[in-house]
Amino acid sequence: AANPKNSYAVNGLALFARSQSEEERLLRLAVELDPMNSYALANLGGIIMCEAWDDLSRMRNQEAEDLLQ
Repeated sequence: AANPKNSYAVNGLALFARSQSEEERLLRLAVELDPMNSYALANLGGIIMCEAWDDLSRMRNQEAEDLLQ
C-alpha cells in the first residue's frame, strides 16, 4: 500500500485519479507534504496551466461571438 504521508506516493496516486478535481486534490496534497517534490510541482503546474488556457480560450471565444453580433 502507498504511504499517504509520502509526497512521491501521493503524486503517483494522482495518475490513477478518476477526475481532474481528484487529480488536482492529490497533487496539491503531494506539494503540501513536500514543497520540493519537483514531480508533483510540475504535474500540478500542468493542470493549473491547462485550466488557465481553457479559461482564456472560452473568454476569447465569447469576445469573438460578441463582436459578430
